[in-house]
Amino acid sequence: MAERISKKTIKQDEFIDAAFDAGAWIEKHWRTAVAVVAAAGALLLVVAAWNWWSARRATEVSSLLAEGLRLYVGAPESGTGPAAPRYAEALPILEEASRKGGGSAPGRVASFYRGATLLRLGRAAEAIPVLDGVASSASERALADGARALLAEAQAKSGDLEKARATYRSLADTPGAAFPPDVALLQLARLFEERGRTREARETLQEIVTKYPQGGVSGEARARLQGGASAQQGRR
Repeated sequence: MAERISKKTIKQDEFIDAAFDAGAWIEKHWRTAVAVVAAAGALLLVVAAWNWWSARRATEVSSLLAEGLRLYVGAPESGTGPAAPRYAEALPILEEASRKGGGSAPGRVASFYRGATLLRLGRAAEAIPVLDGVASSASERALADGARALLAEAQAKSGDLEKARATYRSLADTPGAAFPPDVALLQLARLFEERGRTREARETLQEIVTKYPQGGVSGEARARLQGGASAQQGRR
């Protein structure tokens, strides 16, 4: 028992000594202590201000994105009929939302639609780096794959058939892709047809029918195959 009391007493004495030492240090270095406390308080204020600013910025980005999308899809005004897309008006709003949103989720969506708008305005070369950035950085699979699909379209329209082919093929061959692989193949087949590469177009259409017989575009693939065969027989 005496030994246990002795140990307990020693621990108490050590605590008291440490407390006195701390008090002595504060008394001697009170300016430093005040500075540390003040710095901690300032840090808390900075964190609070940052949280407030971030929330405000997120709200602003979301508002800009909503307005840009309204113009992009041509949403009708209240009480009016259908309206046409207003890409030229949507673009600067989506650019601002993309710039202010940065790497946030609304910022990535704004970048996606910024690239899509550039593409719809016939500015495919400008759309490519925007869509490529979304495709390579977006953590959301659907957004990344959607950007890759538009990227392939932009590459084709800018005249780079091989890059477009590679992008469509990557979409079709990636396991678990959010973009339907049969649709990616159909887009590729159409691209081959437009460029007069009939054999490659038919091979791609046949791949759709073979791999995805119950897919949503298998009917169109079969019709294109039959149409191509009929055209060849007619020329004979």
